[in-house]
Amino acid sequence: MDLIPHLDIVFVQIATFALGFWAIWNLYIKSLRAHLKSRREGIAADLANADAARAEAEALRAQLVEERARMASDLKKAKDDAKADVAKLREELMAKAKHDQEALLRNGRAQIQAETQEAIATVRNLAATLVVEATAKLLEKKLDTKTDLNLAEKLVKAVHTSKN
Repeated sequence: MDLIPHLDIVFVQIATFALGFWAIWNLYIKSLRAHLKSRREGIAADLANADAARAEAEALRAQLVEERARMASDLKKAKDDAKADVAKLREELMAKAKHDQEALLRNGRAQIQAETQEAIATVRNLAATLVVEATAKLLEKKLDTKTDLNLAEKLVKAVHTSKN
């Protein structure tokens, strides 16, 4: 009883196994290795791209934060400038309104003064006309002195005097 009864069959089986192993190795394993190597390189490249994209996103985020801060500062400055402009415009309008008010008051006072002078002149003319008419009546009647005085007093009382 031999340990290996048919040695030639064992050699043929070993040769067939080796030949099959070599064929599988060359046909499938090498291409599988090449495929896995290219996958590994692709994954490594994708990870590198992801890291680069992450770094770019962080840089963009920092730039956005900086830009927001600058915009907030610009907005605050614009608000302050607008407030200053509004205050300046308000002061200018108030000064102009005060000037216009004073001019209106001066013109109104001057107009009132002119109308007052005109009214006084009218009253004086009316009084002079009344005096002339009264004188004419006195001359027509040719009364005595006492009656002339009474008539003149009545005439003076009839004319309302102004305090101006």
